[in-house]
Amino acid sequence: FMVELLEASDIMKKATSKSLVIMDELGRGTSTHDGTAIAYASLKSLVEDINCFTLFVTHYQLICNIENEIHQKVGNYHMSFMEEGEQNVAFMYRLVKGSASRSFGLNVAALAQLPGPVIKQAAVKSKELETKVEEAIQTHAEDLARRVMNLGQGQAVSQTDLQVLVADAKALLGAKRD
Repeated sequence: FMVELLEASDIMKKATSKSLVIMDELGRGTSTHDGTAIAYASLKSLVEDINCFTLFVTHYQLICNIENEIHQKVGNYHMSFMEEGEQNVAFMYRLVKGSASRSFGLNVAALAQLPGPVIKQAAVKSKELETKVEEAIQTHAEDLARRVMNLGQGQAVSQTDLQVLVADAKALLGAKRD
C-alpha cells in the first residue's frame, strides 16, 4: 500500500495539465473509508488542481458521485454486461456511459471457480452487510425527517441549521444511490 501511495504521490507531483494520468484502484490497501477518501481526494486534485486528463478506475461506488460535483469535467463509464438472473453475468468488454448498477464481485468469484461453499458464505455475508447499511440509511433518513419537521416549532431557524440539514440530505441521497 505504501508503494502504491508513493507512486500516486510521484504522479501527482509530476503531472501537468498536458498529462494523461491513469490510476487503477487507488486506495485498496486500506480500510474502505480511508481508501475511498484517498481515491476521492486524489481524483479531485487531478481534475481540479492539476487539470489533467485522467482515467481513474475504481470499485468505490461513492467515487462515482464526484460526477455530480464536477459534472463538466468528470464522466462515469463502466464495462457493459448482460445479466440472466443474479447468478449469470456475461461481461461484454464494451465501455458504456454511467456507473455500474451494482458490484459483480461474487460473479467474478464464480468465474474464477472459487469453491461453491466459499461463494455461498460470501453471498450471505454480502447480504448481511448490505442490510446493515440499508438500516443505517433508514435510521438517518428518519432522523433527518424528524429534524425537518421540528424546524421552526416556536423558534427561529438559523442559516447554519438549514445548511447542516441540506448537507445531511445530500449525504443521504448520495448514500442511497450507492
